[in-house]
Amino acid sequence: MPLLFAEEPEGRTGILFNNKARPIRPSRGFDKAYADRFMTASASLLRRALA
Repeated sequence: MPLLFAEEPEGRTGILFNNKARPIRPSRGFDKAYADRFMTASASLLRRALA
């Protein structure tokens, strides 16, 4: 319930919270470049599977 009334999430999107309403931060090394590589590799695998 505390999360429903907290002001901290205002203006933030895509944040996940644990069971104590604390934000779950990305792991070290998980940045935009890593996410881009992951998405590119995933799309490549999908194209090969559907070909």
